[in-house]
Amino acid sequence: MQTYKSFAAADRAKKFYDDYSTVPEKYIKIRNIVKSKKKSGKLRMFANIEVEKRNSGHSLTETETEKAENSFFINSYSEDLNGLILSFADRYPFSEDLYYSMMNEWNVHKDGLKVTKKELTMI
Repeated sequence: MQTYKSFAAADRAKKFYDDYSTVPEKYIKIRNIVKSKKKSGKLRMFANIEVEKRNSGHSLTETETEKAENSFFINSYSEDLNGLILSFADRYPFSEDLYYSMMNEWNVHKDGLKVTKKELTMI
């Protein structure tokens, strides 16, 4: 290619490029088969462990009471976007404190994140 380019032989360069960049029909068929059988990428999901406290009513020491009253449950999620959203919702339940914390962070950084008119004209 560089030789053809150096000698300004555009017609020979185009022929050379077309010969080497053309994909044979056989490989196009193989590509279509592979694409049709390809599974979507999976998200790595990690289970949440939840502690459920129960009041047993026994007269045990504080540590023994904690051990006796707690049950542990594992929440697992599907490996897709729904599972991702549910795992975050379980880990970080919505609260008024969370809302105000997020809004305060947004207010600190929002001016630097806005797209200016000048940037829009560059697109």
